[in-house]
Amino acid sequence: NVLSLLLAQPSIDALAHCDNGHTPLHTAAVRGNLNALRQLLQHPQVTDPNITTRDNWTPLGLAVRFGRDGIVRELVKDGRVDINGIAGAGHTALVLAAKMMWLDAVEELLQAEDVDVHKQGAEDG
Repeated sequence: NVLSLLLAQPSIDALAHCDNGHTPLHTAAVRGNLNALRQLLQHPQVTDPNITTRDNWTPLGLAVRFGRDGIVRELVKDGRVDINGIAGAGHTALVLAAKMMWLDAVEELLQAEDVDVHKQGAEDG
């Protein structure tokens, strides 16, 4: 596929970002493109999948925000993702998923070994 061809190029910047700070990893999360996300997570330049946009959204936070359950599942499985990190909305991914009533995302996040159900962000009081 096209992404595979691009990622195979030695000069490619897999972490290139646009004006709002979105990288290809963020775009894959927002669009729910599981194949692209997997390819990007395996790329040697993508050492930290917790990279944030200018307004502090991680790929996990965006996946929860847009209800991309398959992406949430894949990011949780990755092991490098900070499950308890605070997303751009000022909540953890778990709190954000619960507030948005995304049951599948809540279930996925609760299955993560290191999930902290008590952690609150600045917006959680």
